[in-house]
Amino acid sequence: MEPARAQLLDQSRRAFTRALSPVTAPEWGWPTGCAGWTVGDLVTHVLGTTAMYTALLEGATAAEAMSRLASVTTSPTSASSDFRQAARAVQARLSNPDVVTGTARHPAGDVTGDGLAGYAMVEWVLHGWDLSRATCRDTVIDSGLARAVYDEILPDAERLRRLGAFGPAIPVPGDAPADVRLVALLGRMPYLIGRMPNLGRRDYWIAAPAGLACAMYGVSGECRGPFAAHQPSLRHPPRLL
Repeated sequence: MEPARAQLLDQSRRAFTRALSPVTAPEWGWPTGCAGWTVGDLVTHVLGTTAMYTALLEGATAAEAMSRLASVTTSPTSASSDFRQAARAVQARLSNPDVVTGTARHPAGDVTGDGLAGYAMVEWVLHGWDLSRATCRDTVIDSGLARAVYDEILPDAERLRRLGAFGPAIPVPGDAPADVRLVALLGRMPYLIGRMPNLGRRDYWIAAPAGLACAMYGVSGECRGPFAAHQPSLRHPPRLL
């Protein structure tokens, strides 16, 4: 795997780790913007898909990989270490050039190992955003990472959307920040709050009512639970990505 791409994969892993690390046991049952999923369901899904990627990189069939996904369990106390171990396994397999250029039998269609690495980037970054939003924490994605993941998924976005991986794209202005364009492309509803002065690069977009937004707009005292209930449900069944 090219060093720059390996670095991008690791940056994506760290993005989900940052979202997961502060999650507490009481938050495990909070709802998320992914229809029917609690925070615990979302985290378990990410660990399951990450284990599925390892299985695919080891030559598993799509059915075998889905069985691996379905078998994964975790808990609030072990989730961070479980994810670290699962993600490192993916990265270790992708250090083999033959695996990177080989074929992975993903349920959404055959891809190269390098293509599967792209799926992992999207999975970790996007669901890290979902997780931070559901737990009312800062959802800002690094602009360079957001642009890279946007470019990664854009060519395949409509095909995956037809397969049910995510909901309809949300229209946003072309000059919206990279993270807003990414989550909107993948069916997440960013908040349009109107142009306001002295807020820097985010002077009119807040990607979610997360911890940063709660503090900025003086509602931190109300930030006792997820805001996902105020947003349209997002259809993201666990069979894809």
